[in-house]
Amino acid sequence: MNIAEALEMPVVVDPRGFIQTHITENAYCPLPKGQLSLHFNTESAWCPSEDIWDYALKKWAPHSRYYYYAEEFGVAGVWTNDLEGKYFSWNYVIYAHLSEKIPAIIREALSQNFIAPALKDGYHEHCTYWKEAALRKALLTFLPHPEWSTADLFYVVDKDLSRCMQKLDSYLRFYRVQHLV
Repeated sequence: MNIAEALEMPVVVDPRGFIQTHITENAYCPLPKGQLSLHFNTESAWCPSEDIWDYALKKWAPHSRYYYYAEEFGVAGVWTNDLEGKYFSWNYVIYAHLSEKIPAIIREALSQNFIAPALKDGYHEHCTYWKEAALRKALLTFLPHPEWSTADLFYVVDKDLSRCMQKLDSYLRFYRVQHLV
């Protein structure tokens, strides 16, 4: 609410876009033509909190724009407004807990060729970020159906293989990044 109050927003639709970390000098990165990029993490619930940031740019930096990537694995999904993939270049996210019971072929396939470092949270769950071609290659190692579209491979793994994972004390959740305008 401090940001909304500082902005003197007439109506706060969603005040949940609060900043998780301190913004320091290291949060700025140089861009071409002497411009700067500011990077920070925010937290909201259920979906991206755009209204507060739209208003902040309108009031404080109307010449600027912002790009975000948001994830909510429990219920909703993953989103970005970076349509060109300039800052967030992945198309898919795998959210998983892989126990030692997982067959080696699956573990190896899902442990290679993702584009961003695997993140591990306090619940021993892993997130990996994938471009479509790399994910397709990984899925084909344990679903050898090259005639299937990536969407079909994705569907089978997400629905059928995920159901089998419960018996292996594991789970896999696949998310296709949704592009919002």
